[in-house]
Amino acid sequence: MKKRIVSVLLTTVLWTGAVTSLTGCGEKKGGEETKQAVATVVEDKYIVEEGISDYYVVLPKEPMEKETYAAQEFASVMRQATGCNIETISEKEVKGNDKYVSIGNTAQFQAACPGVDLSSIEDTYSSYFITTVDDNIYIVSGDKYEGEGSLYGAYDLLHELVGYTYYHDTEIHVEEKKDVPLLAYDNHFETPSFDFRCVSTLYNYMNDTHNTRLRFINFSKGKEWNDDTIGHGAIQVYVDPNHIDPADPQGRTYFESHKDWFINSNGDINPNVTEMIDNQLCMTAGEELEALIAEKLIGFINADPEATFFMFGQEDCKMACKCARCLAAMEEWGGTAGGLQVAFMNNVIERVEAWLAENAPTREIVYVIYAYHATEAAPIKQDAKGNIIPYSDKVIPHEKLRVMLCPVNSNFAYSLDSPVNSEFDLALKGWAKVAFGKLYIYSYDLNVSQYFGQFNSFAQTESWFKYFKEHGASFVLPQGVSDTSATCFDELRTYVASQLLWNVEQNYDALAYDFIEHYYKEASEPMAAIYQNLRDQYAYYQTAVDLGSGGIWGNIYSKELYTQSFVAKQDGLIKEALAAIEPLQETDAEKYTLLKNRIMKEYLSVIYFKVVYYSTDYEDEMSEMKEIWEYYINYFGISAGSEGGVLPEIFK
Repeated sequence: MKKRIVSVLLTTVLWTGAVTSLTGCGEKKGGEETKQAVATVVEDKYIVEEGISDYYVVLPKEPMEKETYAAQEFASVMRQATGCNIETISEKEVKGNDKYVSIGNTAQFQAACPGVDLSSIEDTYSSYFITTVDDNIYIVSGDKYEGEGSLYGAYDLLHELVGYTYYHDTEIHVEEKKDVPLLAYDNHFETPSFDFRCVSTLYNYMNDTHNTRLRFINFSKGKEWNDDTIGHGAIQVYVDPNHIDPADPQGRTYFESHKDWFINSNGDINPNVTEMIDNQLCMTAGEELEALIAEKLIGFINADPEATFFMFGQEDCKMACKCARCLAAMEEWGGTAGGLQVAFMNNVIERVEAWLAENAPTREIVYVIYAYHATEAAPIKQDAKGNIIPYSDKVIPHEKLRVMLCPVNSNFAYSLDSPVNSEFDLALKGWAKVAFGKLYIYSYDLNVSQYFGQFNSFAQTESWFKYFKEHGASFVLPQGVSDTSATCFDELRTYVASQLLWNVEQNYDALAYDFIEHYYKEASEPMAAIYQNLRDQYAYYQTAVDLGSGGIWGNIYSKELYTQSFVAKQDGLIKEALAAIEPLQETDAEKYTLLKNRIMKEYLSVIYFKVVYYSTDYEDEMSEMKEIWEYYINYFGISAGSEGGVLPEIFK
């Protein structure tokens, strides 16, 4: 029996006819190919025929970590689809007449494709090259992130061969086939919308396999991002004003010896620095501070020989220095506080790169700063013709500097070109002029203070991602609920984001309904209705009642949003979902429990509003709801109702 396969494709295969052979890779270069993968079925040739295969997976003599994993995944999925075991061998074991899928820069790939120029994907994390030569398929990527691009190529190939689609841990869908035709690719370079991607939810952080199969490169895991410097830490990590200044002959603290490095909320020298999170550094303090930051950076680089990304992250507050020196510099060459920060970091990087050239010439480092709160505005101006240009040459980021732009004050229920998002729209367009291709985006997909209410990013996530790509972003990280397990379609949001970040030309709702069908199965119809009711309710609420509800601090715990009739309707649909899976108790108890748990997780949000706003309507259910709430809150490990908060006590 074949499992139902979805119509939303990761990459599209055009079945355009039959070919009999391809004789070589030619000399096509990356960037000359179309974005859409085009493969044709090779007539009368099969990777698996009648449940039997004479193909191998071939790996390089010393495969990278993700290439090895790609071979394991390929063999596992093909076994699930066909029952056939496809063995993995090393390039050294290949015999003359062997047929294979080659993963990585194998000797076989080099022999079959000597003219292919891979330079366009060499420095990427996710792109890959795929081609078919003499009935063998070759997938190869650059060597960033341990060959992750080759793994993604294997996933795409599996999707096209046997319909492989990964939704969640237990939801891996393939077609069951006896025959799997060989596909012919003609020198295709596949480039995702964003070179690397991540969604920061607790589940993604805690489950490496899930994270990998969604094609996330999680910057809190692995070896690429330096743990000591990631996040906020300009003061906390690099120059704590309460630490002793080793260069001071009197043994004073940094604050005592260099008060002009530190500022407070009104821009004056702070006479009594006590809370590190409330202070920033002065970005025009000069060479001594730049030299200190460079020295600290070199120390971090030495201590972490495998990391590539090192951050100089401003503290999590809204202020920037407004001393006379900074104000003059902004007027003369900086434009904005963000411009001063870029220039400061450019000077630091020059020092670090000079040290690397002498001491570690093969080491490649990427440096990252925030454009956040007071540094969000781009350092731009208009030229004589009215064109937007960088404020000065000093604010153009060093070639190895990346700017992580954070739309913290934006309204995620509206498009970026909406008037309500004009501030961030200007910032993004400005930074695109200053740092196109050097932009990272730290976006948001949560209400930080109200976890049990649905955050309405559904309508605009697709348009936001397209806008980010258009303006030169190469990395997008939407922050979800990351300090606890969460309700409110957390799994759906993550899956859809993973698909759109790989290919922004897909449709959010189509992906959402497809996920619902495969995740909730027998209960998918009422669960889809819950999703649609929510979308319909917000379509009214966010325009007629509360324009600001799409901000991460917006009020979504509102009786005008969660009206009595709306909550009752969602409650009824939860009961319909439970009724839909009831027959499974007798026929498939394991599946019944799985689906019930998924339904009840979404019911927790409904319970919250039933109890908090309409308890008198549900007095007869109160005891039962309390039991359900306590059981599933514990079962799912839900420990907070807001960022950094505690679990609300809704039952008195």
